Amino acid sequence: MNYFKPILVFLCTMTLFTSCQEVVEVDLDPAQPLLVIDAGIQWTKGSKGNQQRIKLTKLADYYASEITVVSEAVVSVSNSKGMIFDFIETPGTGEYVCTNFVPILGETYQLTIIVDGQTYSATEKLVSVPEITRIEQDENGGFLEDEMEVTFFYTDDGNEENFYLTKFDTDFLPYPEYYTISDDFNQGNEMFENFSHEDLAVGDSV
Repeated sequence: MNYFKPILVFLCTMTLFTSCQEVVEVDLDPAQPLLVIDAGIQWTKGSKGNQQRIKLTKLADYYASEITVVSEAVVSVSNSKGMIFDFIETPGTGEYVCTNFVPILGETYQLTIIVDGQTYSATEKLVSVPEITRIEQDENGGFLEDEMEVTFFYTDDGNEENFYLTKFDTDFLPYPEYYTISDDFNQGNEMFENFSHEDLAVGDSV
């Protein structure tokens, strides 16, 4: 009887690994065609910040291979001084571009979008970000510690409560990756964010 135990364990293990390779498709309800607004005023240090873009699309089904863009919308951003910056669509793309935007730190801006008879608005203040103090990289990133990893460091302002949004983008990613963090446990201390990926290699730009 003892000779059969290892064989039974082996057969059970093989069955387990075989079943893990099956592709499971979940029958999901169709997505409602809601408006998706990708809008963020970004002012890169050293640039004028005059060119900004806003992308309008429709919410797509999970398995959809194409995304529906939203055209012919009226898109603008205004500041507290009454200045209005119009965003004009690149025809048929759903991407609306402004080339004369004036970014001012601490200024409050209001986004207004009119499409299909509906008006959408949002208000936010343009805030500064801390400077990156140093960047490190190593080859022990990822869950298995076998990926190239890039880490950047910055110092939190201890006099205020802050939340940070980090965006990582590189050529092989179809979409940027975003991460959020608060300074609850790092008030006034050095903080960091890192990015690793199996396709990240020496010489890549992140």
